Amino acid sequence: MKGFLTFVIGICIVGIVYFALNNDKKDQVRKTPHYLYSEVIDQEAGYGYRIFNGEKLIIQQETIPGFVGEIAFLTHDDADKVAKCVMGKLLKGANPAVTLEELKALGIEMGSNKSSNVVE
Repeated sequence: MKGFLTFVIGICIVGIVYFALNNDKKDQVRKTPHYLYSEVIDQEAGYGYRIFNGEKLIIQQETIPGFVGEIAFLTHDDADKVAKCVMGKLLKGANPAVTLEELKALGIEMGSNKSSNVVE
């Protein structure tokens, strides 16, 4: 019986230590200034986006990437979708460049006539 009680107490101590250390790591992640987030920027000709790592600006995209010409995003939602796509690539350690195929898959609109300028 004494051996069983020692075993249970040992397991409890290991569990308490594990949870204490695990919660500490979560707090450190929240407190660190190094995390990715994006913001959509409203421009005269449309929208763009910025991606930050903590307080450091790492990407400012004022035009649709991967598209010939300098065309701003027509909608806030389009800029946000591409910013999230780029952040996903950055988090995976991949090249953050956006291809025309990815723009098509996201349904990004091009040009001034929204109804006829979806990338096809």
